[in-house]
Amino acid sequence: MYTFVDMDVEMAKYRLPQPSSGRPSPRH
Repeated sequence: MYTFVDMDVEMAKYRLPQPSSGRPSPRH
């Protein structure tokens, strides 16, 4: 199942892929 975190990670990954274990920086 997808949570808001998964969606955020996926969207961030597609928007600007960062070589950070595939996890975007916490910009909430």
